[in-house]
Amino acid sequence: MNPREAGQRGEGIAARYLESHGWRILARGYRVRGGEIDLVAARDGMLAFVEVKTRRNRSLDDGRGAVGGAKQRRLTRAAGLFLASRRLGHMPCRFDVILIGGGEAEWDIVHIAEAFQA
Repeated sequence: MNPREAGQRGEGIAARYLESHGWRILARGYRVRGGEIDLVAARDGMLAFVEVKTRRNRSLDDGRGAVGGAKQRRLTRAAGLFLASRRLGHMPCRFDVILIGGGEAEWDIVHIAEAFQA
C-alpha cells in the first residue's frame, strides 16, 4: 500500500471512529489553495477540524508533535475558508489530531482533542 492509499484508509477509519462517538462528518478531504483538512466533524454544536496521521506500525506518540507550525497555519487558513463558505463562523471549533497505527487485522487509534490552538 502506498502512502496515499494508507492515508485514505486512515481517514476512513478515523471517520468511522468519530461517527461511532456521535460525530457527524461534514466533509472529507476538504481542499483549498494552500491547505487541506482531512475531516470536518460536528457534534453538540462544536466543529472539529481533524488531521489524520496514519502509521504502518503501532508506535504512536502523544500526537501533539504530529502537526508542526507550518501545517497548523495551513489547517487554520483552510478552516477559516471552510467556515466562511458554509456560513458557520458563529460555531465554536477546535483542531484535533487522530493517529492511526497498526495493520489490517487491528488498528490502534489515538484521538487528541484540541491538539493545538488557532
